[in-house]
Amino acid sequence: MATRTKVFSLKVLTLCIIMLLCKLTDSQNQDATIVLSQGTLIGLKVFPETSRIPIYTYLGIPYAKPPVNELRFTPPVPSPGWNRTLYARDFKPICPQIENSSYEDLGSENQFRSRETSEDCLYLNIWIPETALRYGGFPVLVMITGEEMGFDWNANRASGLDLAADGIIVVTVQYRSNVFGWLSLGQKYAPGNLGLLDQQLALVWIKDNIQKFGGDTNRLTLLGHGTTGGPNVMTHMVSPRARGLFARAIIMSGTIFSPYSEVNADIRLSQEIVKILACNYDVGKSVLTCLQQKSIHDVLRAYEYVYRNGNYTINLGPIIDNYLSPEARYIIDDPRKLFHSKAFFMRDMPILFGITSNEGGFLYNT
Repeated sequence: MATRTKVFSLKVLTLCIIMLLCKLTDSQNQDATIVLSQGTLIGLKVFPETSRIPIYTYLGIPYAKPPVNELRFTPPVPSPGWNRTLYARDFKPICPQIENSSYEDLGSENQFRSRETSEDCLYLNIWIPETALRYGGFPVLVMITGEEMGFDWNANRASGLDLAADGIIVVTVQYRSNVFGWLSLGQKYAPGNLGLLDQQLALVWIKDNIQKFGGDTNRLTLLGHGTTGGPNVMTHMVSPRARGLFARAIIMSGTIFSPYSEVNADIRLSQEIVKILACNYDVGKSVLTCLQQKSIHDVLRAYEYVYRNGNYTINLGPIIDNYLSPEARYIIDDPRKLFHSKAFFMRDMPILFGITSNEGGFLYNT
C-alpha cells in the first residue's frame, strides 16, 4: 500500500512539474521574444477587445544612434544594437518639438514642454498580429506623420492595434523635424534633409529585420500623413537612395504640390538661424561645432523666430542638396518636376491618395 502511495505521489509530483513548466512557458510566450542581429527583443502580448487574436507590440526600438553632441545636425548613424535583452514595452520621447499655434500661445514658455521630448528620439514602434510570427509573409505598413515640417506630436502615439487585428504589421517612425531635421549649411557639415535621412535609415532597418516579425519585405507600403508625412513620402519616391525600400505608397492630407511643402533651393533660412544663434563663423566645421553646443531651448527659439515670421512657401524643410557629391545627394532635383516628367525611380509604383472632410479644420481654432 505504501508503495502504491509513493508511486501515486510521484505521478502527482511529476504532473505538477509538467503543469508548472507549461505555465512558465505560457508566461514566457506573453513576452513575445524576437532575436535580431542587434540583440534579443521582448515586447508585450496585448488582447484588444476588438480582436479575436492577440497583438504583439514592440515599442521604442532604436534604429540609429542618439543624434546628440557631435551627432547633432549630422546624418543618422545605424544603431549598434544592445548588449542585453531589450524590453520594448514603452514609447520613447519624441524629437524636440514646437507646439502648433492653433492649440497654444506660442509666445509662452509652455510651448517647448508639454510632452516628453528628447534629442535621443530615433526609434520605431511595431504592432504585429500573433499569427504573423506563426506563418510569416504578412503585409507591412510604415507610417510617417507630421505637420508643416515643424512638429509631429503623433510620432509615437499613433496606435497600430486595429490594423494589426486585421492582419497588417504596422510600424511608426520617429524622426527629426523642424530645425533639428531640416537645417542645412549647404555643405557636408550639417548637410540638411536629416528628417528624410532618418526615415530612409528606418526603412533600411525595417527591410533588414521585418521578416523576423513575420513581415514580407516585398509587401511594404509607406504611408505619409499630414503636411510633412505626405510630401516626405513623395520625396522618397523620387530619391534614388530610397529605391527598393518600399513597394507601394499612400499619401494622405498633404502632397509635394501644395505651397507649404515647396522644397528649398537655397540655405538662407538656415543662415538666419545660424546668425540668431551667433554661430556665423567663416569655416563650416566651426559653425557646426557652435550649433552643437547650443541648448535645445535656444535652438528651438531661433527656429521659432524664423518659422513664425516667414510663410509656408519658404518654411525650413527639405532642400535640393546638389552641393553634395552625387552619391550623397537625397533630393537630386525638385520633386514636383520629377513627378511631372515621370523621370523618377518609382514611376510604376501603386499610389493611393486620400483626404478627409474638413481637411485642415484644426488650424481654425476659435
